Amino acid sequence: MNHHSRRGSALVIATMLVVILGGLAISLTETTVSGLKGEHRRTEELALAMAAESAANIALDHLQRNSALLKTELSTAQKVIELPTKADIDAGRSNCDISATMGIARVHGMPVGARWCYIGQRAVVKKYVDGLPRLEVVPIGTPDSMTQDVYYIRAWSTQGGDQDVSTWRTRRVELLFVPYPQEVFVRAMFAHNGYDFQGDADTDSWDSSLGTYDPTNPGSNGDLGSEGDIYVQKPTNVNGTIDDFINYPLPPVEFDESLPLESPSILSGNVTLAAGTYRYEAVNIQEPDQLTLNGAVTLYVDGPVSISGGRRFNPIVYGSSSAQLTIIQNDYDPAAHPEWSAIDNEIDTVNGSEAIGDISNPSRFIYISAYDGELSFNGNGQFGGVLFFPNATLKLNGTFEFYGSIIADTFASKDLTGADQQGRVNGTFSFHYDENLSKLKLPLPARIGVVGWFTTNPVAGGP
Repeated sequence: MNHHSRRGSALVIATMLVVILGGLAISLTETTVSGLKGEHRRTEELALAMAAESAANIALDHLQRNSALLKTELSTAQKVIELPTKADIDAGRSNCDISATMGIARVHGMPVGARWCYIGQRAVVKKYVDGLPRLEVVPIGTPDSMTQDVYYIRAWSTQGGDQDVSTWRTRRVELLFVPYPQEVFVRAMFAHNGYDFQGDADTDSWDSSLGTYDPTNPGSNGDLGSEGDIYVQKPTNVNGTIDDFINYPLPPVEFDESLPLESPSILSGNVTLAAGTYRYEAVNIQEPDQLTLNGAVTLYVDGPVSISGGRRFNPIVYGSSSAQLTIIQNDYDPAAHPEWSAIDNEIDTVNGSEAIGDISNPSRFIYISAYDGELSFNGNGQFGGVLFFPNATLKLNGTFEFYGSIIADTFASKDLTGADQQGRVNGTFSFHYDENLSKLKLPLPARIGVVGWFTTNPVAGGP
């Protein structure tokens, strides 16, 4: 082969290599551009989804802060008439749209909005996921369920112009929520964990709005309740129903830490308080001290509450017809506050003829606590009031008569220390449930809980 032929072959090979390399470059460029576009699209879709979820949470928080919109005080039939419906949402009517009132119109630069409505009554159960309680909607009639009013939120975010389907995208989040019950004092005793009701303990009821308790004519609504098992040694001692393994969602206790502390910061000694709201580090009212109330008083307490009845007097004095005491106690770690170590977190009644609270009207003494430790209730007296301790272990010791209602996480006598042991109520306790308390609402902010969460990608045309 001459040199001209060899030169021609080299040119052909070089040309082919250039064409191949050019094709590879074009292919690589297209792949890179396509990958970048896909990554950009995925980033936008993630931002869109996050914006929609943010809108749902913003709408939920808006309704939480404006819970009067839910009109929980109305009957189911009235809610269907007065509240927005699912049909209103689907039609885009203004009565269900809260987009303009949520306070935030854009998230990640994308427009967001929400609508809400009343769905109706559904059955709800409380389940635990990773150790945390969660509410879930189930078919009505499901064993151990609780019938609740269910509400609906449809939230969305959008991107691009809605006139161009090639650029317009939206993501929708739908959720169901229920208001936690505010009227929770519907039985004599309730505890999340099961307990034994032993010995000579007994229950009955009366209605304080009709007069004082009459031991010769006890009522039959002294009910016991628990989400666990209740073992009653003497069933005839319970003048009421025994409702165990029930679902009973309770609202969390919220403590207002924005309130300034009083000076001195520990409430003790002989003190008279006018109607109003106060915050103390602790309460330590001991014989012969008394707390006199001139009107409705609310005490926010960061730490322990210790109230001891005297041998001849009630440590709480109701100085006017409007006098009422509400205690809202924060959760705290005793080990982290040695300055409070001398104050026992307990209520003591020391004489069978004297009382703490108001045995003729228990709604005048309301004690609410977020504490998740132990509180002692030492008897040999009388107590008139309502106790809401959804996180605490309540130790019941001694002999006493209780007028009102108790809600706790666990009941335990002083010989039970293991967290996994069944609680025990024994001794000569008499629990007189005040039927009038069924109308008493917890003096806490309304709380709502999510029972369903769904994410969808609707077609063009609207949220």
